[in-house]
Amino acid sequence: MPNFVPLNRHQKKALVIELYKQGKTRRQIAETVHMSFKDIADIINECTGEGTSVEKPEKSKDARAFELFLQGKQSVEVAIELDMPADKVEELHVQYWRLSKLDNLEILYHEAEYSLSLLLRLHNILKDKRITKDKDISDLIELTNDGLPNLRARFEELLNRVK
Repeated sequence: MPNFVPLNRHQKKALVIELYKQGKTRRQIAETVHMSFKDIADIINECTGEGTSVEKPEKSKDARAFELFLQGKQSVEVAIELDMPADKVEELHVQYWRLSKLDNLEILYHEAEYSLSLLLRLHNILKDKRITKDKDISDLIELTNDGLPNLRARFEELLNRVK
């Protein structure tokens, strides 16, 4: 009976590579070196360069901010996660809108900068009253354009009569 001397890890690795280069199958290599198929595959992949991923360069903070906006993150969350100043995050958010073809949102943001809270309040009221269909909103706009000035004039007229 021959004396069996166990191979260390480096010797097994060298033997796996040698057997692979001889054209042995992974099953044959596993029977010879008494290793798992996964360990053998890892050694072969390391030797041949297969399975190694090419590392992508790290994305810029701007690109990472766009990804976060795309995931629905709020500006404050982006600022915190990327450790960026608020002005820069706001600038990137506007650029994100433009890139996402949300140009009207960008225009609204700049035109109504200080009235955004009122616009959001109006939006919430309309939503609560279930005024969400285009027709309903068009009717409301028409009433506001035509009816509201007339309503104010009528109110002033009635006030004057009371006095």
